[in-house]
Amino acid sequence: MQKVALLLAEGFETVEALTVVDVLRRAGVGITMVSTMDSRKVLSGQQILIHADLHFNDVNFDEYEWLVIPGGLPAVKRLAEDQRVLELVKDFALNKNVAAICAGPSILNELSLIQNIKFTCYPNTIEGEAEKNNQYSNVCQDKNIITAKSMAHSLEFALCLLEQLADEQTVERVKNSLYL
Repeated sequence: MQKVALLLAEGFETVEALTVVDVLRRAGVGITMVSTMDSRKVLSGQQILIHADLHFNDVNFDEYEWLVIPGGLPAVKRLAEDQRVLELVKDFALNKNVAAICAGPSILNELSLIQNIKFTCYPNTIEGEAEKNNQYSNVCQDKNIITAKSMAHSLEFALCLLEQLADEQTVERVKNSLYL
C-alpha cells in the first residue's frame, strides 16, 4: 500500500492536517505526521499541540509516494524557508505525488511547479502568471497534484486523496462511516 507523509510546521491549520490523517487512518492507509521543527511536538495555528510520528531527519522519504502540505500561513512560510522541505517538495512534485491545501500550494508556485496545471488555493496567496491557472474551485486534481482552496474543504480534499490511495470499496466504507 502507498504511504503518505504529512509535513507539520508550527502554525499549521489543525483541521487541514488532522482531517487528512483521520480519513486515511480510517481507511488503513499509512500516513506519517512529520515534524519539520526542532522537536516532534508541533503547535498548530489554533494552539493545539500535536506530537508528530517522526522528525523530518528520521524519515526515509523514498518509502513514501505522497507528500501532503497543510495550510496555515505561519506554517507555510516556515516550510518555504526550509531548504530541505523545498527540495523534498520539488522531488515529490516531479517524481511522485503532492497534495496541498489552502496556502500550501504557494510553495508549489514558488518552485514553478503549478504553472501549467489546474489548481486551487486560498485566494490571494499566489500572484503572477500562475494565478491565471487557479480555478478557484474547492478541490482540484491535475496530473499528480491535488490542491484545495481552504480549511472548509478539508474533508473533500482528504477524500480526493483517499480515492488515489484505496479501492472503491474502501473509499465507500470510509464515506459511510462519516455518514456521507
